[in-house]
Amino acid sequence: MSLLFNRTNKKQEIFLDNWKPILTQAMTSSPQKVPHLTRPDAKFFIDEWNRLYETANKENKTALAVFAYRLEIHRYAAGMLIDHRLNVRLSGIKILGNMGDESAWTLLSALIKHTQSDISFAAFRALTKINSRRWLDEFLELMLTRYDWPIERLVEILNEIPDADLYAIVKSYTIKHQHIQCDRIRTILESLKKNMLTIEMSV
Repeated sequence: MSLLFNRTNKKQEIFLDNWKPILTQAMTSSPQKVPHLTRPDAKFFIDEWNRLYETANKENKTALAVFAYRLEIHRYAAGMLIDHRLNVRLSGIKILGNMGDESAWTLLSALIKHTQSDISFAAFRALTKINSRRWLDEFLELMLTRYDWPIERLVEILNEIPDADLYAIVKSYTIKHQHIQCDRIRTILESLKKNMLTIEMSV
């Protein structure tokens, strides 16, 4: 096990020596010469891409996404969703969300119902990044039944959703149910940066 771990680390170091400068350049301009990306190296690429994306500004994030599509990384990532290794599956889910890949909606929608919390919550996070309005419309009620998803993490993610989208869906939910009775959604809405429970007063 130790020998395999060391061998993997060595491969990753070699990969990053070649690719890290390319990924860094991709944030500001499209690299002209790009080495062939092999399937075994895709996990290294995706992990480094996700790391850079999480700390990049809006323009650099857009440039990274364009570069990832150029290399068809979403195809590699989709294949990772059925890998037996949890960390590989989570990396694939994360990059599909970060890329905003609409074509992955069906795959991620299936994973959001997964019994394993890490996988289902990662899919939830990814779908909110792809299309927050559509996610809220389709899965708001599912969120209320996933008691294995910590409320504080839900609030953190929902706070990243545009206020207009969140307001519209919560208002629709309130009208549909007349008023908000579920304690879980009341707790979530009260914890948001803008207390969405005030919607009840306007319905």
